[in-house]
This record gives sequence, C-alpha cells and structure tokens, in this order.
Amino acid sequence: MQASGAAALLAALGTADRAAAAELIVNGNFVAEDFNAAAAWLGVDDKYGTASQADDIAVWSDEAPNYGAILRICQDAAEVGGSAGGVWGAHIEQSLALEAGHTYTLGFWAADLGPNQADPACAHSPGHALQVQVYGQVAGTLLDQAVSVAPCSSTCGSTHSHQFVAPSDDSATLKFFFGGQWAKLKLAGVSLTDTTPSVPVGGDPGGTGVSIAVNQVGYLPQGPKLATVRTTATEGLPWELRDANGSPLASGTSSPFGADALSGDSLQRIDFSSFTGSGSGLRLAVAGATSAAFSVRSDVYAALARDSLRFYYYQRCGQALSQPQAENTAFARSLDHAGDGSASCSAGQSCNAGYPLNVSGGWHDAGDYGKYVVSGAVSVWTLMNLYERNARWNAAPASLGDSKLNTAPSNGVSDLLDEARQELEFLLGMQVPEGNPLAGMAHHKLHSDDWVPMPTHPDNDTSSRLLRPPSTAATLDLAAVAAQCARIWREFDPAFAARCQSAAERAWSAGQAHPALFAPANSNVGGGPYDDGSVGDEFYWAASELYATTGRAEYGDYLRSSSHFATFSSGSAPLSWPGTAGFGTISLALAANDLAAGDLSLVRQAIIDQADQLASIQDQNGYCVPLSGVIWGSNGDALNAGIVLALAYDLTGDDRYLKGAAAALDYVLGNNPLDRSYVTGYGAGAVTKIHHTNFAPYLNASFPQPPPGFIVGGPNSDLTAFADPGVSRSCSPLRCWSETSGAYWFIEVAVNWYAPLGWVS
Repeated sequence: MQASGAAALLAALGTADRAAAAELIVNGNFVAEDFNAAAAWLGVDDKYGTASQADDIAVWSDEAPNYGAILRICQDAAEVGGSAGGVWGAHIEQSLALEAGHTYTLGFWAADLGPNQADPACAHSPGHALQVQVYGQVAGTLLDQAVSVAPCSSTCGSTHSHQFVAPSDDSATLKFFFGGQWAKLKLAGVSLTDTTPSVPVGGDPGGTGVSIAVNQVGYLPQGPKLATVRTTATEGLPWELRDANGSPLASGTSSPFGADALSGDSLQRIDFSSFTGSGSGLRLAVAGATSAAFSVRSDVYAALARDSLRFYYYQRCGQALSQPQAENTAFARSLDHAGDGSASCSAGQSCNAGYPLNVSGGWHDAGDYGKYVVSGAVSVWTLMNLYERNARWNAAPASLGDSKLNTAPSNGVSDLLDEARQELEFLLGMQVPEGNPLAGMAHHKLHSDDWVPMPTHPDNDTSSRLLRPPSTAATLDLAAVAAQCARIWREFDPAFAARCQSAAERAWSAGQAHPALFAPANSNVGGGPYDDGSVGDEFYWAASELYATTGRAEYGDYLRSSSHFATFSSGSAPLSWPGTAGFGTISLALAANDLAAGDLSLVRQAIIDQADQLASIQDQNGYCVPLSGVIWGSNGDALNAGIVLALAYDLTGDDRYLKGAAAALDYVLGNNPLDRSYVTGYGAGAVTKIHHTNFAPYLNASFPQPPPGFIVGGPNSDLTAFADPGVSRSCSPLRCWSETSGAYWFIEVAVNWYAPLGWVS
C-alpha cells in the first residue's frame, strides 16, 4: 500500500471527527491484537466451526510506519468453497452496545493486495467477497452490506462508509465476513461512531456561548458553593442566583480561570458561598444562560448518603432480598449462588482444592457476580472508618444508627456496621483453614470460569463458581480489616471481635511466611485479576491496624520501620486497593492507640500534607476536581480524595480542606464538563444506564432499573485496552466518557466506589 493510501484513510476517517463522536470500536487498526475470546476482536478461522490453517487470520504490520498495523487474511480454497454466493471461509467480529434512536456511522478501509510473495501458499485470485454486518440481539439485522474490494492499482484500497439507526437499546455484533478463492485482503481503520448530538444539562439554549455546571443535587446553607462557567470571555461575568420563580437571591461576578487542561474548556468560576439561605429549584444565571436546578438545604445530602450506602444491600450474595428491606418489588429476588456455601478450587490450580470453604454471603463486587478480597476489604475499611471517625471525634449522626438504612433488622447496632459485617463474614471465610498448606492465607477471589451472560438475574446464575489461589495481598488485606473489625466490634459482639482478631493475627503470620504469592495478571476471564505485585504497603496497612487494635510492640516496630510509615501510596489515587498505605496512616491518626506523641504527629501531618497536594491539584483544575489523571474508576478516586480532604479539615479546622471535600462531591454530581451527575436518580443530568448483569433493562425490559444512588466509574482516558491505539484520540480526559450501553470502562459499578460516596456525602 502506498503512503498516499494511508493519508486518504486518515483524511476520510478523520482523527478530529472521531474525537468529536463517541468511538465504539476497540483497536480498529488491529495493533498488537491477538484474535481470541479475551481480546476485543474475535477471529473465527473456519466454516462455522471447522478449524483450519492457523495463519488464515493474523495481524500483518509490514506497513505500520505509514498508518498503523493492518489485518491479513489468507483464504484456503479447500475451506472456502465459493465466493459471494458460497460458504464464508472466515470472519472477524467485535461486540457493540447501541442506544435507541442513535445514528451510527461505520467506516473502514479495505484493499485486495494481490499475491503474498512471502507466502506462496497464499496464491491470489481476484473476485473474492467482503460482507459487513451489524446484528442486534433485540432488533436483528441493522446493516448487511456487500462490499466491492478492487485489486490495487495506482491508488491502493478504498474507504467505505455506512450508516444505520438503532431502533432500540441493543447488544450487537459487528462482523466482517470473507469469502473467495485463494484471496488476500487487508482491512484497517475500522471505526464506528455514535454521531447523535447530545445537549448538556446546563446548556446554551440562547446561543450565547455560555453554559453553567453546578452540583445538580445542591449545597449546604453554611457550606461551600462552587459552580463553573464555560465561556471564552476573559473578563469576569455578572452572575445571579435565582429562586424557583426567577427572583434574584444573590449576585456577583465570576472569576476567570482560563484554559482547563483536563477538560479542554475555557472556564470561569462562581463562588456563591456567601448565600446562606435555603430553597429548592434554585438556578444560576450568567450572560443569558441558566444552570440546572438545585437545592440549598441542611439535609440536601441525607437521601444520597442513605441510598449510596444501601447499594451494598442490592449487591448482597447468597441471600434472598425481600420487603421491607428491598423497598421495591422489582429489587426483590430469591436466594442466589447457594453453591458458595461449599466452594472449591478450579482444576489444576495450586490452591488446596482438597477442602471446600463456606464463602457464602458478602457482596457481588461490581457489574459481575464475582467476589474479591482486595476490593471488598478496602470497601469494608471505608465503611467502618466512617463509623469510627464519627464515633471517635463527633457524635455519630442519627443517619448511621440502627435501622436507619433499612438493610437489617433492629439489633442495637448501626446498619452501617451490620452491612460491613456482611462482607466481613465472606472475607473471614476465604481464609485457608489450619492443618492445610498455606494455612492462614486468604484466597484471592471467587468467580466463574467465564463471564456470566448479560443480562442474568443473580438467582438465575447457574455457573460453577470456583476459588482462586491465595495471594499475599488478599491475606494482608484480610489481616488489616479483621483487626479493624476487632476493635470496633468489641462493644457490640465480643465473640465476633475475638474471631476477627484471631483471623487477623493468623493472616499476618501467614503473610510473613509467604510474602510473594501474587495473583496473576492474566486471570481475567470470568472475573477481574486484581493483581498487585508490590505488597509493602499492604504489610504496613496490616501492621498499622493490628497495632491500633492490640498495641503489641511487634506491630509497632514493624510499621515504624516500614518505608510506608506516615505516608500515602504514590500515584493518582491516595486511597485504592492497589495503594493501601493511606488506610494504615489514617487509622493510626484516628484510632486510639499507643503511638508516641511524635509518631502521632507524623501520621496526622501526613494526612494534612496529602490534602495539601490534593488542594493544589484542585486549584490547577477548572472544575476543582482533585485528580491529576483520569483512569478507570476516576469517580471513586475523586471521592477518596474527598475523604482525605475532609480528614484534614477535622485535624486543622481549615476551611480550605472543607471546600476541597465539597468540590469532590460537586464534581460527581454535575459540576463537570459533561453536565452529568454520575449517580443514578440524583440530578437533572443523572446517568440512567449502568453496566450491571442484573440492572440491565436496556438489554431486556423485564430486568429492573438501577436503584437511586448507584455511581458509575466515570471518565477514563486510559483507553489502551478500550479504544483504537492506531488512531489518535483527542478527547480531553474529563470528556473521555460515554453512557453507551455495555461500555463497562465508563459505566460499571464497583463496591470500592460506593463507600467513599457514602463517606463524603
């Protein structure tokens, strides 16, 4: 292929155009892609089931310097048996998720390149066929088009474009079928874009070039109140706060910020914290544009806090959900995953398959039905830390009391702790029993050998669920939260507290004996790998919790000698399952323990220093989001940063940190470049689709809508695994998001994002 062909391809498929629309194809130029069920593209090298030559479908990178790698197909006449009217010899396919009423444009480049001199067996005969098809599970055939692919001459190859409209939300498949005799064809630049325009909630109906982003739920009367104006104006603009009838309540002038790197927007900020009244249906007005409506009330976050913490009830595993706790007949269901009560290892795995474990209970981790120790542990820690923080430094709010979440019968214990215990019981069950190899270690996870089809009700999932081998990270995470459990539960259930402490100490000893058992990164079918090859921070976290609970010198000596002492893990997220040092530092700062005054000062200063870093990042970001990078689960990272900022406010009383914590919540509730509230049921621009195997009415109308308070992962600019790396994606990080059905890297849910949402709100 000549270089001019590559230029024509990029011009036709346009990098700028692709960035402006929502790209659905992963790896459209087939760069470094293997064809297998775990990859984005699936290659089917057969006549609908008969295996044949391994080289019939492969990546060919001989012209990569010109425009990126391309696909090579070499057909075997013996298996093809014909051309357009005959049997298709091979095809490639990729799964899609489509939205009702949206228009999609499919583009690609194809060429018949003639004989392959390096492979004489792949002789050439013109006249082979290419058929492109998009088939929806709901709508059936959406596109079925024969494509004429001429042999190369002076200009090689040609671009093709086809449009179709999805009549309903649908899970679909794009397929390229190849047939013919001894044919060789190259394909590249596959692009499917959603070209349906979207209108922001805080839009610009008057065409003024100005729009306003706000927290669409609202603000506290005595709290910080920030909003963001998108405008090219360089001077401050007059703003007005209006009540539901349009009458003015407050006014001022916005502060120019300028270009914002994370969003690509030109921005100004509004701080209307001086308004301390209350009301509903309030709006900001600037230069003819008005914001989405919001409230200012002292209880403005009460329902959100409750609903976000109730998420865990709906994620419960191994039990029926019924009224009154289900609160909606659509959310009720019968017992699910009963087999978890006697779980064993998958064949061939060195994880002591000789003993079955009762690992029933706990929470389904995310949109799938797997259960994972590391993500569950950090979620449990956050819930119990919320209780511990309030009980230690403040009167525990009534909203955290017994029966307030309506997730457990009245028993004199906070519903928050009752819910944490649901997962704690599962975590304790994952520990290898005494008398077995690796005794005291914790199995890393439990899930099926393949992904459960979407949609499937949890009580209809009949797949075999198997334990995966123990890991050091899971073992130390168990040690940490079991120790935290022991000190909190002493007051309510001494026997359970003693059980937690025993498990924590056994796990600590086992982790020291097996410090380098790592979960494999390639264990990613049927469940996420949650791999972590660096566990120094987990050792520090476990030692910190054990010391705070027991006061024993061995744990104190260990944590003080750790390089992680009085630190947070490095990276874009100060609190996360791969970076756990901050959990230990916070517990040492908050829980009553025997740390010397100097050491206590160090851990508390570490929280303040981390909050200073986050506040500095917020100052540099136009939307005041405490993120330096935007990766999978960025909403959870923003809210975990909010926890650190709130704790710094506890320690110092400095309103700067309180403002920062509030801004983190503002961001996920609508003060962002997309004018979306990333929480179901909250805000005019609230998300309606989540990637979830049960809450998936867009795939099957009989399945329930997600309850209110479900937060999705959010923007993700780390698109290597999810978008075509051969074509430059120019989306600004905070705009790398889509609510497209099935886009799990944007709209999946996860237990470790809900705890910080509940904590901050």
